[in-house]
Amino acid sequence: MDAALDQFIAQRPDMLMSCCTARKNPYFNLLETDPDGRLQVSKPLGHLVVARQQAPVVYEHAGGTYVVDPAYLKSASSLFEGRVLPYIMPAERCADIDSELDFKIVALLMAEQENSANR
Repeated sequence: MDAALDQFIAQRPDMLMSCCTARKNPYFNLLETDPDGRLQVSKPLGHLVVARQQAPVVYEHAGGTYVVDPAYLKSASSLFEGRVLPYIMPAERCADIDSELDFKIVALLMAEQENSANR
């Protein structure tokens, strides 16, 4: 939290939200079907992207940390209406628990962290 508050004070956005670098990229890994059912990249660029590393960096929204200017909170009608900046966190701290598998992964990470602390 301290680092997020420091970033908020230094950069003065309307809101800072926790994010991590996305594992899958809509410019390369994420696919949609066209009206004929054929796969296509979800967000095609004007140039060919042949490797994920060539695609623009995208972030996953991780709902763990928000720092919000109270005036923005009172006046905004949508989440991204103002100057919203990412607070980058490690992926292992940005897990959503939406399924039993997600819960098991987080439990495993927490157990590993506890074991490391006890050594």
